[in-house]
Formats: sequence, C-alpha cells, structure tokens
Amino acid sequence: MLTLESCNSLAAKSWDKRKDTNVTVLGQLTPLPDFARRAPKRFILTVPAIWTDQAKNATKQCARRALGQHANIELIAEPQAAAVYTLKQGHMVGSVRPGDHYIICDAGGGTVDLITYCVKRIDPLELVESIPGTGEACGSIFLNRAFEAFLEDRLGRYYSGRRTESLEKWLQRVRFKPSVYSAEH
Repeated sequence: MLTLESCNSLAAKSWDKRKDTNVTVLGQLTPLPDFARRAPKRFILTVPAIWTDQAKNATKQCARRALGQHANIELIAEPQAAAVYTLKQGHMVGSVRPGDHYIICDAGGGTVDLITYCVKRIDPLELVESIPGTGEACGSIFLNRAFEAFLEDRLGRYYSGRRTESLEKWLQRVRFKPSVYSAEH
C-alpha cells in the first residue's frame, strides 16, 4: 500500500520539473534535448485492479508530487495494461476482432487479478470489462512467506531465518536505482 513515506521518497528521487534540465534514464543523469523538454508528457501508471478509489487517488497524488501538479497522469488497471500490451503484439494484431473476449490472469507479487475483457474497437484499441473482475491479495510474496513458514516448521532450529522480509527491504532500497544489464552479463 502506498504510504506517505514512500510517496515522499518517490517525490524526492524524481526530477525537478521546474528546472527540467535532466531526467534519470537508466540510472544516469542525461541532459534532455530542447524538443523533449517542451514536448507534452503523458504518464500512465498501472495499479492493481482490486485497489480502492482511495488507493488510486493516493497513487495519483503521489505522482503529482513527484511530477508536478499539472502533469498529465492516467491510471490503468494492471490486467488491462497486460491485455492492451498482449493484443498489440505483432502476432495478435490480425487476429483480434471486435466482439472477441479475453480472460486475463495477472498474477503479480502482491495481488492476483482475474478479469474478462471484450474488444469494443480495434483502432484505437478499446477494451471493456465484460465480466466483473475479481482479485485477492495472494500474490507470490504470500507463497514465499508460506514456504518459509513450512521450512521453519520442518527444519526447526536448523532454519536460518526468513528471507522474504530481507528481500522486501532490499527491493525497497533498490526500487529507485535502476540498473542496466546487457545480454553479455
């Protein structure tokens, strides 16, 4: 869940929109060309489908703190983003037709969402929810925790401790420090 601390951390690590001279790209400061500074920007953020309106509003407020109060920010449900991405892939383009229905299972780290979309229009691609979606906070992190509890139960004093919490803390620390790995690594 979005907290004030994580929002402030995001805002502190983002670029200063008023100066707008540099932007963090793949972890390095790169001067923006003049045309890019002047170009309109649109930010599309994904959120779990089961998030409440309050959580979505908090996400948008956090993004506005980071990107500026007048930033063009849109939210899209993670399963819908997955559907749009998948249906726009080259091998799918010719086979997608209005009226087609697609079931999306978005199994992420924190939530699992299941939703069915109907293709309303092809160009531009427009999807409508044809069966109400459902979701739960039962993503892979919960599997990790359950497995660790199992190991702790079975191994007793030989179990060296939970790894999930330390992994979560490490992910929080590096979340805003993107690294670039080439295919050679």
